[in-house]
Amino acid sequence: MIRHYLKIYIFISVLLSDFLMFADDDPGTGFEDESGDTSGSVDDGVPINGRLIFLAIAGILFAFYQLNKKRSSAQG
Repeated sequence: MIRHYLKIYIFISVLLSDFLMFADDDPGTGFEDESGDTSGSVDDGVPINGRLIFLAIAGILFAFYQLNKKRSSAQG
């Protein structure tokens, strides 16, 4: 049981430290190129907002799939 909690603790601490390691002190506007110039066109990115609903649906379907798989293996 203690091993289980230790694994969860290590996973959470590594996950949270990852956010801290890659945090940007000066994020700017997000529309700069590599040199920091904002005058050029930076239209090579696509906003993710329009696709989040598909990601959420895929996650819910995957969760149902995993639950059904676990229930069927426990019964048979």
